[in-house]
Amino acid sequence: MDNLRIFITGITGAMGKALLETKEEDISIVGGIGEKVIKIKDKIPVFDKWKEVNIDFDLIIDFSAANKVSDWLDFALSTNTPILVATTGISKTTMEKMNKTALKIPVFYSQNMSYGIFVLKKLIQNAAILLEDYDIELIEAHHRYKKDSPSGTAYLLAKALQEIRDLEVVYDRSPKNECRNKKELGIFSVRGGTVPGDHSVLFLGEDEILELKHRAYSKKIFAKGAYKAGKWLVKQKPGFYSMEDMVKDG
Repeated sequence: MDNLRIFITGITGAMGKALLETKEEDISIVGGIGEKVIKIKDKIPVFDKWKEVNIDFDLIIDFSAANKVSDWLDFALSTNTPILVATTGISKTTMEKMNKTALKIPVFYSQNMSYGIFVLKKLIQNAAILLEDYDIELIEAHHRYKKDSPSGTAYLLAKALQEIRDLEVVYDRSPKNECRNKKELGIFSVRGGTVPGDHSVLFLGEDEILELKHRAYSKKIFAKGAYKAGKWLVKQKPGFYSMEDMVKDG
């Protein structure tokens, strides 16, 4: 495909802005859904509702709100268009709908579009094997405007660790007055400032700590990751895909 035409749900949000700022030469942003009162460059059409959309495109990229994803899946099905969902905080019901949608069109879902996070996931899984007697804790930090907590990436990393070890996620130890359980995986959330995303996984042993950390300095890394995944997704058959699938495919 010489020129990939992309439609963005959440185009007037922070990630929509990042996508516009990092647009590559072989990509055209042809429209989006967002707040019309917010002006965006290049006079790209912005719609209030998906049923009003009257333009053609090859891919939908979603960085919006968790309670809107179900609508975007309907939108993708109605236009028979591949959809990449990078919105976090998605409910179990919406996840089930996403899987059903993937039977008819290509669907890509990731709680973090950074390749660095994918690498971190692999590193912590290896560390969990090698440091089998170490306690594990996870700390994530984001900007003051992030609504969901813990972050989608924290859940992603926790799930990766649970694939290796029998761990129980703990979010709040304040009600307890007891020593740490060996099977605990504590997750702690920090909110403030303009932090794009910090994730640290600590392996705590006797007299030493190993910390594996990913720090995002801007949202552009997530936009670039979305473009890379989108280019790959439009070449796929209907199915439910992840970063793991794309990396394995080379």
